[in-house]
Amino acid sequence: GGDCAGGGGGGGDCGGGGVDGDDEAALAALDDDALSARLFTAVVALVELIIDHVERSILDELTVGRAYDGHGRRFVATDSSLHHARYLVETAMLPPIYPQLFSLFAERNRARDAKLAERCATLASVVPGHLGVRRRFWLVDGEQRLRDQPELYEPYAMATGILRLLPHYHSVWTKLQCLVKAQQAVRIEVGEHWRLRREAAEALQQHQQQQHADGAAAAAEGGGGGGGVGGIGGAVVAKARRARQQRERDEREKQKHLALQIGGDDLLPILAFIVIKARIPSLISHLDFLETLMPARLRTEKEGYCAVTFRTVAEYVADLDEEQLVSNIDEIRGDLSDDDDDQ
Repeated sequence: GGDCAGGGGGGGDCGGGGVDGDDEAALAALDDDALSARLFTAVVALVELIIDHVERSILDELTVGRAYDGHGRRFVATDSSLHHARYLVETAMLPPIYPQLFSLFAERNRARDAKLAERCATLASVVPGHLGVRRRFWLVDGEQRLRDQPELYEPYAMATGILRLLPHYHSVWTKLQCLVKAQQAVRIEVGEHWRLRREAAEALQQHQQQQHADGAAAAAEGGGGGGGVGGIGGAVVAKARRARQQRERDEREKQKHLALQIGGDDLLPILAFIVIKARIPSLISHLDFLETLMPARLRTEKEGYCAVTFRTVAEYVADLDEEQLVSNIDEIRGDLSDDDDDQ
């Protein structure tokens, strides 16, 4: 103990850095949640400070320390170099401390994570139609499969599988890329589903046309010698009909392509379905981890958009109630029996 600036044994203020009575009273008044919040804020701020400092050092080395290459070209910090620098720093620094760091996020979001897990378990049997997904994005081939073999009905399986990998990544950048790939997989699966359906329909139509042509040829042969001119005329008519049908198919294909563009109103319920099926433990904590440690420049790019979108969807699912579902399974099966033109 050094001397206090008030001298003697009186209770003068000390010039050192100890905790005075007011600070002790303030700390005693804090409950466990408040202390945890202060610890969380301090640790996260320290981690961000260190990562940003190392990242700037790497970028300074690229753009200042080695300002020019051997050909007189100046090094410039492009988006690619910024992302790469961030990736290098995070993959070097975060994995060793990730368990302890993530535990702070898990503790902060424990109640919301538990609620989301309970909702996902309760809603495990939902299909996209329950969540308001438009029929063209259900990715089901027909009512028979959904009714007789519901266990085989797994739309968006690729996107769900990618999302399930999220807890296995331990850096902000790799987690963000996981979300981006899951969202991209949605569009890939929609396109692939309708491509296969289109090819099957075209194959069936070609088979039917071939059967019709074979029947016409057989009839012409059975008509005797007078069928020559009629056969030529029939061939011309058939060729014109095929050309017209091809133009109609091309126009339908163009309209289908436009109709299959996935907007925000379609994407959100699809992602809600994927979140329910993925059933990721502590998903909200993972998304909070991303939103908290994400560099500012990524918040306006696709990575930031994906993180915010998934956070919105996860919070929506956590508060979702069975009564909010669009319809029951019988009504959805009834929709499947409607004319395909309604899609």
